[in-house]
Amino acid sequence: MNYRFEIGIEEEEWSNFLQNNTQANIFQSLEYYKSQINNKSSEPITFFVYENEKIVGLALGIIFSNGGRLGKRLTSRAIIIGGPVLSDENDIAILGYFLNEIKKYLKNKVVYLEFRNIWDTSIYKNIFIDNGFSYEEHLDILIDLRKTEDELWNSMTKDRKKSINKGQRELEIRIIDEQSDYQIDLIYNLLKIVYNRVKLPLPSKMFFSSIIRNLDPLGYIKIFGAYRDSKLIGVRLVFCYNKMIYDWYAGADDDFLEYRPNDILIWNILKWGGENGYEVFDFGGAGKPNIPYGVRDYKLKFGGQLVCFGRYQYVFKPIIMTFGRLAIKIKDGLLKHTKR
Repeated sequence: MNYRFEIGIEEEEWSNFLQNNTQANIFQSLEYYKSQINNKSSEPITFFVYENEKIVGLALGIIFSNGGRLGKRLTSRAIIIGGPVLSDENDIAILGYFLNEIKKYLKNKVVYLEFRNIWDTSIYKNIFIDNGFSYEEHLDILIDLRKTEDELWNSMTKDRKKSINKGQRELEIRIIDEQSDYQIDLIYNLLKIVYNRVKLPLPSKMFFSSIIRNLDPLGYIKIFGAYRDSKLIGVRLVFCYNKMIYDWYAGADDDFLEYRPNDILIWNILKWGGENGYEVFDFGGAGKPNIPYGVRDYKLKFGGQLVCFGRYQYVFKPIIMTFGRLAIKIKDGLLKHTKR
C-alpha cells in the first residue's frame, strides 16, 4: 500500500477526479467548497488520498457549530454528505485507510463526525463499523425522471393531482435566474416562515447568498418561484449536478397555502428535470423507518421509490455530545416558555 493523505488540493486535479466518477455529486464538488468559504457558521474542509501521486479518494466535509466559544466547543460537528468519493479501482482497500486518517485529523476539532449517504453504500458498511462508526437507518425518496410526463403524473396520488391542478390555475411558476439583494431577502423570508413554524434552525442569509452567488452562474442551483398576482409566495431551491436534482430548501407564505404552491413547484421541477436530461430527483430526508413522519407521507404522494441509505457516525467526545444535546433542549424549552 502506497497511500498518502492530504488536506487541500489543486483545483484542476479535483475537477478531473470527479469528471467521470459515478459517485460525483454537488456536495463533493469544488464549486460547493468555494460556496462555503467565508461563511461564519460553517467551515469547509477537504480530505484526499493519493496512490502513486494519483487521487483515489475525496471527502469534502463542513464543520458546523452553534453559539459562541462555549457553544462551538459543545456543538462542533463535521458533516460529510455524499462522500467519500472513491476511485472505481480498489475502493474498499482505500476506504479503511481514509477513514482512519480523517478521524485522526478531526479528533480534537469536533464532537462527532457524520457521513450522510445519498447512494447505496452497503458494500462499505463493515469497513465503517470496523473503524468504530455506528450505523443509523435513514430513509430517502428517489423519483425516476427518465419516465415520461404521463408516467410521472400517473405515479402520483389523486389528491396530489387535484392540488397541482388547482395550483396551475391560480399560480405562475418561474425560475428565478438573477439574484438581487431584494430577491434574496424575499426568498430567505419565505424559508424562515417554514423553519420558524416547525421550530428548526435555519442557516444565515449569508449562507444562502454565498451558495446562490457561486452556483447559480454555473447552473448548479435552480430556484423555482411560485407567484400569485406577481407576488412571490413560494420557493424551492434545488441542486442540479451529474444528472441528479437534489431537493434542498423550500418555503411558502402561510397566507397563500390554499393555492398549493409547494405541490405545483415540485411538479414543475419534475417536468423541468425530465426535459433537461436529469435522471433522478432526490427528495431528501424521509425520516427513520417505523417512526411516523408526516414529511415522508407527503413526499410519497408524488410517487418515487423509498430507499434506506442511512448514515454513519463516529463520536469523538460522547460526554460533551450528551451535554451539548441537553443544553440545546434546555435552551429550546426556555425559548418556548418565553414565547408563551
